[in-house]
Amino acid sequence: VKVLGRLSGAWTTEGGNRATLDMLQANPTITALIAANDHMAIGASLASARRSPNPQVGNPDQTSH
Repeated sequence: VKVLGRLSGAWTTEGGNRATLDMLQANPTITALIAANDHMAIGASLASARRSPNPQVGNPDQTSH
């Protein structure tokens, strides 16, 4: 695993979406993302779904998606 960067998702769905779009813009070959909570994971999933191939999104909480 190579960490390419860390961005704040502000613990929100919109923040996770914005951070993911920024990360994908800077690193278009990303294959996986880790979000710190469910809201950010949902935002990351929505943002990554627009990409092909879309990266997998992981979340240590895994409680609601």
